Amino acid sequence: MSGRERQEPRRQRRRPGELEAAVLTVLRTAEEPLSPHAVSAELTTHDRLAYNTILTVLRRLHDKGLIDRRKEGRAYAYSPRSAKAEDVAREMRDLLDRTTARAETLAAFAGALGEDDAAVLRAALRRKRRGP
Repeated sequence: MSGRERQEPRRQRRRPGELEAAVLTVLRTAEEPLSPHAVSAELTTHDRLAYNTILTVLRRLHDKGLIDRRKEGRAYAYSPRSAKAEDVAREMRDLLDRTTARAETLAAFAGALGEDDAAVLRAALRRKRRGP
């Protein structure tokens, strides 16, 4: 390698779902639906993301039912469909659905909760038992 050539630093690979989470955060904090260009401008990442990458993430989030889109001119504007707590709960249910040891997984989760979290969970279960 000559003195003029510069080796680009290696980009650290994102964890699965990290970019989707970042896009959801941008959409949740926006006061109105955002275009893909606006989402891209709001993302604070160290590396530049291709416009097609943003479009792909938005399409996947829409396909998963996590965001809505509406036509604005020739493009779409995107907005979150639900609150963050609902999204996390959906992810937890999805993970639970993937295990063959459902009861053991639930028991391990409950056993790992701190006392405050356990109290919140107990109260939620009591409300669920009483019904709407």
